[in-house]
Amino acid sequence: MTVIVDTFEITNNPKTKEQLDKLNLDYQVQSLTKGGDYIIEGNVVNIVIERKEISDLFSSNHSGRLAKQMEKLKNEYPDYRKILLIEGNIGTVVQRKKFHKGDVIDFSNKPADAYAQYSAEFAGIVSSILTTSDITVIQVASKWQTITLLRSLDEWANGKRRSERHSEIKKSVDRTLEREAEDVILSLRGMGWKKTRELFNKFSSIEEVFNDIEKNNGEKLKEVLGYNLAKHIIDVFSARVNVGDSE
Repeated sequence: MTVIVDTFEITNNPKTKEQLDKLNLDYQVQSLTKGGDYIIEGNVVNIVIERKEISDLFSSNHSGRLAKQMEKLKNEYPDYRKILLIEGNIGTVVQRKKFHKGDVIDFSNKPADAYAQYSAEFAGIVSSILTTSDITVIQVASKWQTITLLRSLDEWANGKRRSERHSEIKKSVDRTLEREAEDVILSLRGMGWKKTRELFNKFSSIEEVFNDIEKNNGEKLKEVLGYNLAKHIIDVFSARVNVGDSE
């Protein structure tokens, strides 16, 4: 089956088409006048997805547009699985200072206050949606994770087995070592597509990142990504993982 992508998703962000093509996802571009940004009509289940960048999540919540969009999804797609897909994290909002129209508080010198305010609001938005509707909320870090999630949902909607999915991945000519290295970094919390590119502009491989951590305490990594994000990555790479006996 084909994933239907709203026209606005392509015209508003050219990288969306580039990344859809990279993943060899079968898709069509249409104007989804009934709402939603992506539709998957599968053999097992139908899915409609409303995608929101996290800054837009806050602004649409303040304006009341979010509630109207969620209500429209429920009314227009009664037999579909409905998903609100949130793209990005609160750090993105704070760092870019994309506060909603009417904000008068300057958080530039108080980032902790900004994190606290937006974390509380984010929790309230998600809780309200989950408790008052049948809409599932999923958060991803980047556009690339959105596209890879679409593929996973498409496989699930069409009842593909995990073994079939793994076979397709192995056969994919686009699944290069470089692509897999980028995916490793993109999977880390706080790492979006832009920061991943910045990292690989300074480090030619993940091995170089490890060497910087082991030999220089991640000093170069901190210069590229900032102290907090670099420290999180160092902690992840240094974490001890206990694996129990497999069943």
